[in-house]
Amino acid sequence: MADYPNSNPIFVDPSSGDKQNAPSHSQIEIKQNTELAAVIATLGLNPQGIYATVKARLDALPVGHSHSNLAILDLITEAFTTALKTAYDDAVTKAHTHGNKLILDAIDVAFTTVLKSNYDEAYNKRGVYDPDLGVINFDI
Repeated sequence: MADYPNSNPIFVDPSSGDKQNAPSHSQIEIKQNTELAAVIATLGLNPQGIYATVKARLDALPVGHSHSNLAILDLITEAFTTALKTAYDDAVTKAHTHGNKLILDAIDVAFTTVLKSNYDEAYNKRGVYDPDLGVINFDI
C-alpha cells in the first residue's frame, strides 16, 4: 500500500556495496512502483496541462477572488445579507407582538397557574392501590 498522498514515502537508497537482502531489490522496486502509481492516480495524466510544469500551471492561477463583475456581485451579496438580517431582526422583534397581548398573557398565566394547582393536588393525593381496600391516600 502506498504512503502517498497521506504521508511522504520513505525510500531506501542502497549504496553500491550494500547487500540486497534487506530490503531486497524487488522490494525496493515494488515500493517505488507503488508510490509512483499513487502519485499518478492523484495528479492524473498531464497535470501541467498547457504549461511546462505543474508549478507553472499553479502559478498562473489568479490570486484571490476574481470576476469581471466582482464589484456588482459584492454589492448584491452585501444587499442580500443586509436584507436577510433586517428581516430576521424584524421577525424576532415581532415574535410576541399583537393587539391583545396583555389579555393573552393574562390567560396564559391563569391557565398555567390552574394546571400547576391541579398537578399539585393530584400529586398530593397520590396513593397506593390495595386490591382489598382500594386506593389508600396518604401524604408524604
